[in-house]
Amino acid sequence: MTDNELICSRCGGVILPDQLGGGPVARPPMHAQVSICFAVLRARVAELEAADQWHPVSEPPDKDGEHLIYRQPDLKYQPNARPDAAMMDVADYHAGRTNAKGELNEWSHNSFFMPITHWRPLPTPP
Repeated sequence: MTDNELICSRCGGVILPDQLGGGPVARPPMHAQVSICFAVLRARVAELEAADQWHPVSEPPDKDGEHLIYRQPDLKYQPNARPDAAMMDVADYHAGRTNAKGELNEWSHNSFFMPITHWRPLPTPP
């Protein structure tokens, strides 16, 4: 955003010159058509929803650090485990990290009997 850009007071989107409606600039500035605001807001909602999704561990995070993880019991190692025994936790992810045996172990808190199945970014604290 530059200093001379107008920001719509209804939706927070940038107002392009062809979106002013040809008349004087309203104060506070806003898009000439509400449909433009709806499009801006729909795009913002889609962006927020995409950022707040669970990802399978087969799709690693873009950056190292703490993430919220989802783990489920592996019935091969725990045949009597309840299907609802899954849990969430916070774990560190470091791309390329190995354990003492030299095996790839990029997630902390990972175990063969309760493996991490999904991750998502940590939510913003209150």
